[in-house]
Amino acid sequence: MTLKEQVEGIVSKYDDSPLECDGFTRVAAFLLRMANVTHTTFVGSVSVKGESFNPHFWIRLETGEVVDYRLRMWFGDDAPHGVFVPSENGVEYLGTPTEIGATAELFDFLTRTL
Repeated sequence: MTLKEQVEGIVSKYDDSPLECDGFTRVAAFLLRMANVTHTTFVGSVSVKGESFNPHFWIRLETGEVVDYRLRMWFGDDAPHGVFVPSENGVEYLGTPTEIGATAELFDFLTRTL
């Protein structure tokens, strides 16, 4: 199983949640930490085909792949979705690593009605 497949298996369960990028990133980061998957959370801006959105939250894996299940909220159904390599999909991320408080308590709060 590839890292991409592993991560998709861990976080895709929450894909249909009403969470925006900050909440989804917190949920995904918590799940990845519990599964011992090395990752870094980021905040900054994202650009797709010349359009930008800021602030945006995402996760980068040690392989360089990005975990971003919320681009389509801002850029429509043609935007990449899930776990992907940004440069192969016309996506540019500019941001800084951030600690987003992906705690068990916050996870429970964000997912209790899902």
